[in-house]
Amino acid sequence: SSALGSEGQSPCRPPRAPPPSGAQEGGGQGVPGAMPGPPRDLLQQPENRCCADCGAREPRWASVNLGIVICEVCSGIHRRLGTHLSQVRSVTLDEWKPEWVDKLRRVGNARAKAHYERHVPDAERFDGAAAMTAAAQGGDRIDSALGQALERWIRAKYEERRYAAPGDVEDQQLAVRPQP
Repeated sequence: SSALGSEGQSPCRPPRAPPPSGAQEGGGQGVPGAMPGPPRDLLQQPENRCCADCGAREPRWASVNLGIVICEVCSGIHRRLGTHLSQVRSVTLDEWKPEWVDKLRRVGNARAKAHYERHVPDAERFDGAAAMTAAAQGGDRIDSALGQALERWIRAKYEERRYAAPGDVEDQQLAVRPQP
């Protein structure tokens, strides 16, 4: 499978500006068995080269319990969902536990999207491709109305599970279980 469209164009949105140098996400330093981020081959899979939620290219964050790769803007929304739904880590700054790598390997963006977006009506699908202005505005800020639409989209997918088919095999395998 290829990440390129029919005319050699990437289906991803334009990349966002990288975080400021020296920025740190307080991840799992010193965790036994941890590794410096997920293996490159997982990030290079075509489906993981775009944000699972907005389609931005080369996402550098992940929801480790959902098993998806997301961009900086979407990572902020995922953090607001709460850790019982989404646990956000950097793919470059944080040490990763082996179980997070396993989850990303088992799920990944394509499988997660097939599940969480299974029954999305066209009118409700987030399509902010033309309006995404984060790179032009400094990396982690987007137009307020667009940000609200993106947050509604992400909450509908993961918090409400509005578009997933409840009770199916995928639902049982991908379900987020609250952490004790």
